[in-house]
Amino acid sequence: MLRPGVGRWDISAGQVLKDSIQDEPNLFQASYYYGLNNYLTGYTGIQLTDNNYTAGLLGLGMNTPVGAFSVDVTHSNVSIPDDKTYQGQSYRISWNKLFENTSTSLNIAAYRYSTQPLSGPQ
Repeated sequence: MLRPGVGRWDISAGQVLKDSIQDEPNLFQASYYYGLNNYLTGYTGIQLTDNNYTAGLLGLGMNTPVGAFSVDVTHSNVSIPDDKTYQGQSYRISWNKLFENTSTSLNIAAYRYSTQPLSGPQ
């Protein structure tokens, strides 16, 4: 969670290296978080590869005395060599609580796929 008016960027780029795939696509990811007020943080993100996979995310996090709750939606699509394009959406709700006395973080999340899930850059 961010203070009101504070923004934060996360940017990364690289190559996906995985034994189960022949193509090793280049990957770019960016996220932006913005503190709306003392309780709410909005966030968005994008993921792109050079093998025609894209995904975008939009979400909102809320700080409470019992932990932080967040909800977001992700839309992704991929075009494969046989000229077909597949699209998918997923919805997530999560709760995160930091127990400061032990520096332990607990995160519980639930996902709902409204279409066939796309597994990310492969």
